[in-house]
Amino acid sequence: VYFSLHTLGVTAIQTADKTTELNVFPNPATDFLSIQNDDLRTKQFQLIDPLGNTRLQTMLVSGSALQIDVSAWPAGAYTLVAPPHRTPFLIVH
Repeated sequence: VYFSLHTLGVTAIQTADKTTELNVFPNPATDFLSIQNDDLRTKQFQLIDPLGNTRLQTMLVSGSALQIDVSAWPAGAYTLVAPPHRTPFLIVH
């Protein structure tokens, strides 16, 4: 929704694009983490551990999914970073 100081009321509306994020599941994860790219474009992303270190950096083509074995990763709060989005997820054991 856009507002203008020169015109009363709403001057334009734009539908939110629901296909701009990578989906991370299950959350919390124990053994495997899946990442699904529902975007229309290839997306580059990083998985950041609780200490701020990059655990994985890769690209995922449109419509594809990636399954990552996280069973040996320490439990904690991680972040998937795919600019401009940041998606938190947990690993528990």
